[in-house]
Amino acid sequence: MMKIVILAALICICSGHLCLVSPAQRGTANGINAAGAQDCYLITPPCGGRAQNLTSTTGLLAGKNFVVTFQKNIDHFNSAAPGYFSVSLGADETSLKELTRVPDTSDPSLTLYSATIAVPRTPGNQVLQVSYVTNKTPPLFNQCSDVIIVENDVLPVG
Repeated sequence: MMKIVILAALICICSGHLCLVSPAQRGTANGINAAGAQDCYLITPPCGGRAQNLTSTTGLLAGKNFVVTFQKNIDHFNSAAPGYFSVSLGADETSLKELTRVPDTSDPSLTLYSATIAVPRTPGNQVLQVSYVTNKTPPLFNQCSDVIIVENDVLPVG
């Protein structure tokens, strides 16, 4: 029985993981300073199976740039067909549109990546998604953050 548990743990550790640092990912980010964090192993599209949380949102300024920061929690680099990280935004999980891509590199696990996005001028609640497209199995890791786009630097109350 112990051999099966160890094998299962190794399989999880050998899979790529992705954590969304800023804006903060849905749910928790427990253990992201260690490779193989379970909160970074979300493969269910579009948001890793985590529900929307409108009470915990990050404000983004309409028409301004915002730097999205994410972590390759486990390296899943595929030298034969390098993958990428995709940053998307939409009014909900079904309307996500890719804003930018960042190429995956052979950088080690726990490497932080960033991507600057132009925040659209569409005020209101939005879903920001970062996906790690590995071109391996499992092929895709997903994290989402619930954000609100505002016209000025004052977040609405209530």
